Amino acid sequence: MKTETTQNCPILFLQHDSIFETYGGVQYYIDDLLQFISQTYGKESLKVLLAYRKKELLLAPRDYQIESVRLEQGLMKSLSNRFSPSYFFKALKLCSLFKPKIIIASHLSLAPLAFLISKLTSTPFFVIAYGFEVWGKFQPQDKWALKKANGIISISHWTKTILEKQGFDPRVISVVHPSISPQLIESPNKTFQTTESHPLKLLTVSRLDSAEQYKGHDHVLQALKQIKMQEPQLEFSYTIQGNGDDIPRLKNLVTSLKLDSWVTFMPAVTHREDLKKSYLSHDVFVMPSRFGFWGQCWRGEGFGIVYVEAAILGLPSIAYRCGGAMDIIEDKKTGLLVEPDNIESLAKAILDLAKDRQKLKSLGNNARKAALNRFTPEKVKLELKEAFSLYPFLDLQPTLS
Repeated sequence: MKTETTQNCPILFLQHDSIFETYGGVQYYIDDLLQFISQTYGKESLKVLLAYRKKELLLAPRDYQIESVRLEQGLMKSLSNRFSPSYFFKALKLCSLFKPKIIIASHLSLAPLAFLISKLTSTPFFVIAYGFEVWGKFQPQDKWALKKANGIISISHWTKTILEKQGFDPRVISVVHPSISPQLIESPNKTFQTTESHPLKLLTVSRLDSAEQYKGHDHVLQALKQIKMQEPQLEFSYTIQGNGDDIPRLKNLVTSLKLDSWVTFMPAVTHREDLKKSYLSHDVFVMPSRFGFWGQCWRGEGFGIVYVEAAILGLPSIAYRCGGAMDIIEDKKTGLLVEPDNIESLAKAILDLAKDRQKLKSLGNNARKAALNRFTPEKVKLELKEAFSLYPFLDLQPTLS
């Protein structure tokens, strides 16, 4: 789209990735956030500069205006992921045309570029913080640029707390949670089998990437092995849904633990609404993600939208007491939290719900109520308004009440 006249557009959003190329929690979060901004403050309030890498970019209709720049290829490919000259000059041009009141960088990797544009144009800038990329082990230029940001939007209180412990000013950090899909909100309540004679059906949904083994599939399998030895009369089923290069390792572990009759692998789906059938056909969502630093990298859940998706469909979750799950699960009310790396306690939590189906149903009902109270689009829009209201210079006026 070519713009010939200068006009005001309060927000310039620098976007590093999108659901048009990669489907995942971060991409959905960005898309929701942009649509919420556009719906709340008007389509004319937002201009998005989207980086893409494929030969072609197929854009579906959105509530927000998109300009796109293909990142450099060849020798410049690696550098362009952090600083693309073509992206930089296009952003400067948009600043000249639209005179934004604020620049928002969608990821820490764009913070240095956003800082430079901010300095050249005298425009304040924000950065969105998700999880492990801001928990520590910063590249020096990233941490320096983040310290200079006028505002930080964190997807969870967990990440905000870690930033505060690292010396970031809590006054510039706002929490805007991910939102649940409206299609999932409209789904019917989960119906539970109320007797122990029906196998308890467990589900984990995640990427099955060998670099993300912290999500705890192996711990669930080890817990099920303990249960099988202690309570041989009980039956369970465990579905692992997702794609990735860690599947062979997990399948080998299933075989070595003699759990083949209990465990099923399912492929990932493209759209999150398609997960509805998976959630509704299971009883408990279990993903004991760990949090910590190993393999030269921080790992863990910055938030964990899958816990909310399960909750909105009436499934309680079992998770470790760490990471973004702490923003979502209230122990013994909407799910069960277990001390990290404690396989015995994880097995006990699973066994408790297998033996007490009324408790299972109660936790599921509470989980749905809590999710409806905190993570609907309407609730997240209120968080967004509150975050922007902290900065009077924005002077954004909502178009909707």
